[in-house]
Amino acid sequence: MIVANWQVLVDVLRPRLRIAEGIVAVPLVSRSPIIATFVANAITLTPGTLTVEIGGGSAGRPGGRAGPRQPGPGG
Repeated sequence: MIVANWQVLVDVLRPRLRIAEGIVAVPLVSRSPIIATFVANAITLTPGTLTVEIGGGSAGRPGGRAGPRQPGPGG
């Protein structure tokens, strides 16, 4: 725990971050809305993460980065 706290302190004080920001699309295997709610809540509980969308569409291949949505015809 001391090592982890030290690493966080070093990362906060370092002028340039070593992390890569991005959005990762991970498809959910279950079709249950209850399971989807539990998974979304578990992801959101992790500091620095958020759930962007839960829907029927696919945002990309598993583990790939999801880019901005392109407007469809008429919008």
